[in-house]
Amino acid sequence: MNLFSQCARWKEKLAHKPEDLSTAEQEALAAHLKTCASCRQAREDYLFFASALKRLPAPSVQPIPRISLLLEQHSQQLKHEDTPVRRSAQSFANIQSRISHPNVHPTQRWQRVFPFLAVACILFGVMLLGNFYLAATNLASQVGVAVTTYRQHTDFVSAVAWSPDGQYVASASWDDTVQVWKAKSGELVSVYHGHAKVVDTVAWSPDGRHIASGSWDHTVQVWDAFTGQTLLTYRGHTLGVTTLAWSPDGHDIASGSNSIVRVWTAYTGQTLLTYDNHKELVSTLAWSPDGNKIVSGGHDDFVQVWDAHTGFTYLNHPYTISDPVDSLTWSPDGKKIAAGGRDATVQVWDATTGQRLLTYYGHSKEVTSVAWSPDGSKIASGSYDTTVQVWDANTGQTLLSYRGHNNVVDAVAWSPNGKKIASGGEDHSVQVWNVEPGP
Repeated sequence: MNLFSQCARWKEKLAHKPEDLSTAEQEALAAHLKTCASCRQAREDYLFFASALKRLPAPSVQPIPRISLLLEQHSQQLKHEDTPVRRSAQSFANIQSRISHPNVHPTQRWQRVFPFLAVACILFGVMLLGNFYLAATNLASQVGVAVTTYRQHTDFVSAVAWSPDGQYVASASWDDTVQVWKAKSGELVSVYHGHAKVVDTVAWSPDGRHIASGSWDHTVQVWDAFTGQTLLTYRGHTLGVTTLAWSPDGHDIASGSNSIVRVWTAYTGQTLLTYDNHKELVSTLAWSPDGNKIVSGGHDDFVQVWDAHTGFTYLNHPYTISDPVDSLTWSPDGKKIAAGGRDATVQVWDATTGQRLLTYYGHSKEVTSVAWSPDGSKIASGSYDTTVQVWDANTGQTLLSYRGHNNVVDAVAWSPNGKKIASGGEDHSVQVWNVEPGP
């Protein structure tokens, strides 16, 4: 069957929800999407618009009643009442007649009509202000809309990290700085100038007081998040530092450079362990939630899970043949690992056996960053296709496609409460946007 007839066959199936298809149809469609870029894009667009339609708010603007109808209703009501109220109704009718009569002086007409116009204007103004308020509130809580866009960097944004309390974001850049700013307003808090070259990676300490940043100047520097005072400079690497992470207890830091990962004490700089099982550049690593293991990956196309204290390798798993691994993340329960890389997919594996549980095909280009939501239900992935995709971690169904960036998205991070995502990229911006409604 040629490509045209193959796509024509799937034209109707692409618009269906996964639950509307049989298991056989789902499997066949998934297999077809692997080989057909146009159908894959069409499927992504259908899911995006379906998600957008569900999030549309109910109309908040109500029609304003016509003043003439109010006058008529008031007149009819008075006509049915007893005297002396009935006489008042007759007077009211006479007033209406005189208003329209050409012999009545214009000033008299305006004096009689003005109170009704004034009331109408006041009601209209109140409703207009109310709708402006509702529109602003809806925009601030609308899913998939940026609530803060930070543009103080002058070069690519390479990494982002939330403070543990969710109030601040730290962003690292190729402009050689790390900048700390308020997540809600974008107000700058501090700028760290301690590095001499590109800052490629950044992480916030679990207690929220300090930040560790790694640079192409071969150092990892630990510094006060709000004053910018340098506390420690780790010089255990001989080449640029490409990735780092704090241990969950805040005691140690693991940092990768070239093909080496070193584990060291965060506030003394003492090297505790050197892991050298990778054959090429290590581009990403992450601690397990319990702090006992580290997963690392890079340009040798392998993901390795190893003991954070002894260096013993538990798992040496191939990502794909000849495709480097760009980003790794653990599920909050420590049972799964998600990996994104150059083959434009995100793969989810069993962290113990390496068994592949799910492959996500929602991107059209290389996946640069992945992050698991705090509640474990969703995964966010950023890509060279300029999008951030938020998808169900168990089914792979796309829940939201964020398209606020106009260049490569290099970094994604969930807020601690799981309601927002901060994404940064090569458009020099960091954008904070809602995944769920609310503050």
